Amino acid sequence: MELSHCLQQEVLRLYHSKVSTPEICQKLGLNAEIVVALITNALSGVSSGAKKRPEKLEKRPVGRPRKKLSEDEESSLLELLCRAASDYGYHSPLWTPQRVIKAAGRELGLTLKKDYLWANLKRWGLTFDEQQRLCLGGLNIPAECTELVKSKRGLLYVLTEIHSAKLGIVALVGLTPSKKTPLACAVWRRHRVITDFVQYFLRGLLTLHPKRHLAVLMKKKSAYRTEKLKQLESYQRRLHLFLVD
Repeated sequence: MELSHCLQQEVLRLYHSKVSTPEICQKLGLNAEIVVALITNALSGVSSGAKKRPEKLEKRPVGRPRKKLSEDEESSLLELLCRAASDYGYHSPLWTPQRVIKAAGRELGLTLKKDYLWANLKRWGLTFDEQQRLCLGGLNIPAECTELVKSKRGLLYVLTEIHSAKLGIVALVGLTPSKKTPLACAVWRRHRVITDFVQYFLRGLLTLHPKRHLAVLMKKKSAYRTEKLKQLESYQRRLHLFLVD
């Protein structure tokens, strides 16, 4: 005797509601043999008189899980980043994701994947949109900055500072909407970012993009730093600074 799916479900519902087998038989007009067989098969994972439905697969990440770096590997990678990229044959001292991946493999024997780097950068809030929002406080990019990027086919960077007392480092990170070079950074074993570091970073950006005008948005700091950066800007025709209060 085949039972409809609804009738089978009703038997199981009554069973789980602590209704006795004789009462189930009486309510549904079934004999005890069928009811007992149905309940037994259901509990063993087989549905009586119906095709077995495929179980829903658990949602799992697609592909292989990302390899987590050990403490020693993280320490070695940090030491690498605390040196200038130019020490490893690059024309600019700044690190980009592509350079980190290549140098880590060549110098440290570490296989880093692009998606691993970007997942961590995103987790740390190091995306262009996020840093632009923090820098401008929700305001639009200054009109003169946008015009400069358009008229001179320039590249827009948002410059942000990172401080990690735990690691004993500071870093400057430049983020851009460009897909080719979306991020450039420099890392130092220091406890604060001094003006010389900012000047060093800006010169590194100019070297990284030798033919592009650069519009750089950053938070305004001390009067001394502002003066020094404006002096640098006056000597570099391709550098255009926009200091935000």
